[in-house]
Parts: sequence; C-alpha cells; structure tokens
Amino acid sequence: MRDFVGATLFVGHLYSHCILTNTSRQEVLGIGVWVLGFDMINKMLESYKQLNVWQKSFLLSKEVYLLTENFPRHEHYGLTSQMRRAAVAIPSNIAEGYGRKSRKEYSQFCSIAYASNLELETQSLLSIELGFTNMKQAETVLNLITDVSKMLYSLIEKLKS
Repeated sequence: MRDFVGATLFVGHLYSHCILTNTSRQEVLGIGVWVLGFDMINKMLESYKQLNVWQKSFLLSKEVYLLTENFPRHEHYGLTSQMRRAAVAIPSNIAEGYGRKSRKEYSQFCSIAYASNLELETQSLLSIELGFTNMKQAETVLNLITDVSKMLYSLIEKLKS
C-alpha cells in the first residue's frame, strides 16, 4: 500500500512499529503497533526497498563511495576497497535476509549487516587517523553509520523476541 510511507516493517510474526503517513499531504496519521505475518507483509510491502533501514544503508553506501573518491591512489586496493565492500554489504545483507522469508535467517543476515556496519565504522575512523579524510568530510558517513547501527540493533532485537 502506498499510503504507508516511512513505515518500519519486519518479516515474521512479530510486533512492528509503523508510522503511517498520507502520501499526498505528507502528514503523520498515526503510530501503531501491529502483529504482522508473512502474508500481511507481502500485501503492505512491495519490496525490501521500502524498509527504512535498507534505504538509509543504501544512502550510506553511496556516501562512502563519494568519500573514498579522494583517497590516495595507492589505497585503491586497500582501505578504499575494504570500505566500499563493507558499505555495500550492509544493504545487500538486509535485502538478502528479507528475501529468505524466515525470521531466523533474516535475523542472521541483519546480524551480518550490523557487523559490516561496525567494520565500516572502524575503517572510517582509521581513514581519518591516517589523514585520508578529516572529521568534517566524514561526518555524514559517521552519522549514517550511527543511525544504521541503531536501526539494525533494534531490528535484530525484535526478530529475536
């Protein structure tokens, strides 16, 4: 349903916090807690791309590519490559887990995405320490890493319960 904009939805029989908005007026209509099954998810979501955590992690990947464009050429196959791979792994694992349609497998793939996010955070901090970038340039990436980390942690905890 296209009226569910900004909803945070999870696969399986579990509680989901949803913010319902009217797409034409862009106003919050309400916040609800629903118990969702696989059939309900499929009717409400057309794709994993509607998940907020996937959207934010996808944006993070793009920002990492932009940040690493100015890294030294000799790091192209080193830290640049590692950061890009870790960044791409985050939304990729969220998507793959969503596609498995099993709560246990989805949780496993989200855990892998969470670990890749922590890996990317470490690499980002290292790139600052090595002088490949500075805190101001890396600020967007670091803020997105923090947001994605919180979202993934929350999702994993909900999948476990």
